[in-house]
Amino acid sequence: MHAWEGAVKGQERRNPCRYKDGLQGWFFKQPPESQILERNYMASLYFLTKMKQKLPHNKRRFLFKYHYYRGLYKCIYPPLNIRIEPTNRCNLKCVMCPNGNLDLNNSNSGFINMDLFNKIILQARSFPHPTGIFLYLGGEPLMHKDISKLITLSKENGLMVALNSNATLLTEKRTFEILESGLDQITFSFDDVTPSEYEGMRRNAKYEKTLQNLLFFLEQKNRLKKESPQVSIASLRLRTDNLNMNEPLEANQEFTSLFSKYPVTIYRDWAHMWAGESYRKMIYTYKRTNTENHLRCMLPWRDLTINYLGQAVACCYDLSYDYVLGDANNMDLMDIWNSEKMMNLRKICFSGSYEKINLCSSCSYVFEGLKSDLGGKNEKYWNMIQRKPKTDK
Repeated sequence: MHAWEGAVKGQERRNPCRYKDGLQGWFFKQPPESQILERNYMASLYFLTKMKQKLPHNKRRFLFKYHYYRGLYKCIYPPLNIRIEPTNRCNLKCVMCPNGNLDLNNSNSGFINMDLFNKIILQARSFPHPTGIFLYLGGEPLMHKDISKLITLSKENGLMVALNSNATLLTEKRTFEILESGLDQITFSFDDVTPSEYEGMRRNAKYEKTLQNLLFFLEQKNRLKKESPQVSIASLRLRTDNLNMNEPLEANQEFTSLFSKYPVTIYRDWAHMWAGESYRKMIYTYKRTNTENHLRCMLPWRDLTINYLGQAVACCYDLSYDYVLGDANNMDLMDIWNSEKMMNLRKICFSGSYEKINLCSSCSYVFEGLKSDLGGKNEKYWNMIQRKPKTDK
């Protein structure tokens, strides 16, 4: 019996009409999609009611997994994370990033309005469970002159705040502002490659200068005895001819030793094959070498992404705002979270029909990144979300 059966008094149970098919055998008549959606929504409400005394401490994460694995399109919980773009401007022209090839000027780039940011934060504060605020998307957050104020405002409202930076603008002044802001977690993009390779990947950056910025930040954090922010270093490698997704990235002991006396987490990954056909002119052309291994993307069930204009976009990989879900300037976050376009995106991700959205059709995350996010060794969850295309018999 499904959880939604009996959730509403007098509601009919499974449709008794069934038909005979020569190949598939008996099957039940499919109810209208609107009825399925309503039943899915009632299922989660019913389940929550029955299990409310047994839910783990982090209730929203539990509900997220429940909706995600069952493929429920309407979510009764708020987003776990809200990604807010302080600016889409960046001082670098990285070869693996779409911003490196976008012609940004004053008319199509800018900074988030403080009133809009405050509106988003106040709504996030009202959510029943803690929400993570990630202050980055397409640009370099340290280019926003008031980035420390954005962090402090979020922390004053009881939210967890994280930041990504390329560390090239990490001046002494910025270092102390960030350390005193209450930031919970910061990830620096600094690659485990030779200086010449680094400067070739991250155009306009200087290896030695960036390294010194990082070491100064870590040294001051130690000197001030600050437990936060937690520091991670994301080291990317370019993949041109090698498309073996399962090949491990070997650790460079010389690179690791640079930060050995500091509490730093270093992780390595292949550079993302950025989503969407609009990036076909990039140096990479992603090809589905194994169409049976694409996954059910979790992002529409987990994250809400808002650009500097206030537009909610599909995910953190939608840097050119191809798939707009709503506008936070005149819509509540929960209305965007369960908007028709968002529920349609979840439906497409659940079915694996990524070809219906250009943004998703060539995204490598659903082929490789998602497995590492969920934990590649967890075969139970891996098998649950793996989507294999149907073949004609």
